[in-house]
Amino acid sequence: MHALVVYRREVMQTPIRTLAAEIGISKSAVDKFHKERSHPGKLWPRLRDWYMRTHATKRDEYRTPPDLMVATALQLLSQVPKDLRAAAIRATAEHLKAFHPVMPDPDWIEMLSEIADREEGS
Repeated sequence: MHALVVYRREVMQTPIRTLAAEIGISKSAVDKFHKERSHPGKLWPRLRDWYMRTHATKRDEYRTPPDLMVATALQLLSQVPKDLRAAAIRATAEHLKAFHPVMPDPDWIEMLSEIADREEGS
C-alpha cells in the first residue's frame, strides 16, 4: 500500500490534495503515511477501499493473453511425436471449441488451428 502512495506522489507527481481526496483522508495523513511510513491504523479501511476501487482487477476482467494460452497448449503437447503433433494440436483445438458452443471461439483456439494447418503442410 505504501509503495502505491509513494509511486503516485513521486513518480506520477500526484498532488497531496488530489491523493487525499481520492483516498478520503486528510492531506496531513497522506503526507505522514508517505514520508514517515507510519502504520495506517484507523486509516487502513480507507486505504484498502481506495486500493480496491482503483487498482484491484475484477475476477472476470482478466484475460490471459492469447499467445500465452497457445504456448501453454503447445508445451502440453511437446512430448507428442512429430508425425502425430499436427493431429494432436487439431484435436486439442476442436476439443476446446466444444467448451465455447454459445460464444465465438477465443483467438487462441483459432491460433492453435492455424498452427495445426502449418504443421500438416510442412
